Amino acid sequence: MKENLAWYSSNIDYLLQSIACVQGLLNSHIAESRGEESLSLDDDLAELADIADAMHFSPRLEEVCQTFDLSNFERMILLCCAAQAIDPNFPNLFAIAHNNAELNYPTFQLACQCFPEVHWDAFTENRPLRRWQLVHCATSPELPRACLQIDEAILHYFMGEPYSDPILTGAIAREFDSPASPISLQPSYQKIVNQIIAIFQSPQTQVPIIQLCGTLRESQREIAANVSVNLDLPLYFIPSDAIPSDRTEIKSLVMRWQRWYLLEPSLLLLKIKESGAMAEGQRISAINSFLESLKVPGFVATDQRLSLSHPVVITFDVAGLEYAEQLDLWQGALPDTEGEIGEQLERLAAQFRLSPGMIQTASAAVKLNTELNTEVNTELETLEPKEWGDRLWDFCRLQARPHLEGLAQRINVKTSWDDLVLPEQEKKILKQILAQIRQQAKVYQKWGFARKNQRGLGLTVLFAGTSGTGKTTAAEVLAYELNLDLYRIDLSSVMSKYIGETEKNLRRIFDAAETGGGILLFDEADALFGKRSQR
Repeated sequence: MKENLAWYSSNIDYLLQSIACVQGLLNSHIAESRGEESLSLDDDLAELADIADAMHFSPRLEEVCQTFDLSNFERMILLCCAAQAIDPNFPNLFAIAHNNAELNYPTFQLACQCFPEVHWDAFTENRPLRRWQLVHCATSPELPRACLQIDEAILHYFMGEPYSDPILTGAIAREFDSPASPISLQPSYQKIVNQIIAIFQSPQTQVPIIQLCGTLRESQREIAANVSVNLDLPLYFIPSDAIPSDRTEIKSLVMRWQRWYLLEPSLLLLKIKESGAMAEGQRISAINSFLESLKVPGFVATDQRLSLSHPVVITFDVAGLEYAEQLDLWQGALPDTEGEIGEQLERLAAQFRLSPGMIQTASAAVKLNTELNTEVNTELETLEPKEWGDRLWDFCRLQARPHLEGLAQRINVKTSWDDLVLPEQEKKILKQILAQIRQQAKVYQKWGFARKNQRGLGLTVLFAGTSGTGKTTAAEVLAYELNLDLYRIDLSSVMSKYIGETEKNLRRIFDAAETGGGILLFDEADALFGKRSQR
């Protein structure tokens, strides 16, 4: 702590002494313009060297100059702008040096008159001062006499503050949920993390972009956060909505983030928000323009694999945890998991596709006697296995509810067997369906059928009949008995006149249902999947 305070104080001293050297050059210019003898800077330069020698870490001024490869002339211009911001005596000094009371600010013209090693291209957009927006130039009909101003983020960095860009505050934010140290992920996720780390650490002619595909956004974030911790780089994120559509604004956004990266190496996670046709049109164009210009490592989190125009895109599919991985997390997070409790956990692992964070949250909620939408608290040890298993099931069902955004309507089911009027044979078939669903975990997982074939593990039931024969009621009974959410699919929202949009909406529905473990009810399904006369 003392070392940090000592460096902070020395850093300020170094900056002020550097400004004193600039002040000496300005005073020498004023003296020469009056026919007087110029002043010597030897003492100021010697004191500056002494401060630098006593510092354990480089002053921020020198870090910026080295990072952006500033010439000595450009360094003096930047110091002039810093002096204007922090020293109240400099406006008057600038006015005297200009011999014009109205020009009480630094200009490129004055720099050319006062500082050594002058080169005109220092003021062009290809050189660091303007390319990296270290200084800003006011609009003026006479460009060399335009007011120069230091960028706010650079000024704060000069003063010893951690780098942060206020212009990017509304677009880019720190991922504060990242762990302080590497955490152990489940094998399938840890494998992805290890591969990404190897990619970032290997020599690259072009910096890669890592695309993480899947509907489990929390899992994508956990993977990116683990990579950032292992590489000792902070993680920031930007939503795709924050990327402007104007190419000039995109260029400025990329430049400022790359400047951030050069001064404080970090990783950026671009979160693609699905927004219908817009996501496939103008928004994707803006995203591609952003990524094409990006020359630093980063992530893209998206539901579906995108065709990105960045030169090097490496894609990883982030699927839900495998059954064994979920079961392992449940068993590690809860007390005694033998007997009936173990069977409950097997059903949970088979039914819901939860992220590690959601499993930990659900486990903690039960252990802390927490229930959603109730104030009743009961000690865990006093609950029967089935009772607390049911509470855990309800918690998972609520947390995993999919966001279908108008494509489906969740039905609050309260229909039981007593409300269903059917012939005995049809009721028997429904009960067989229930039994099959309840035994899925045993057949697919414990008996190993899922290891041989991952396709077709869901159950599809076709209810056929005229209106009023109980098709919807039968679906409600199944949902009620299984304690699962039932979603009626709104065909008017699913079906689209645009090519590919209907299929895309169906994909969103099935992906969301797979995560949430619910039941989908396609009412009047023949309108979507085919005609009644088709076989």
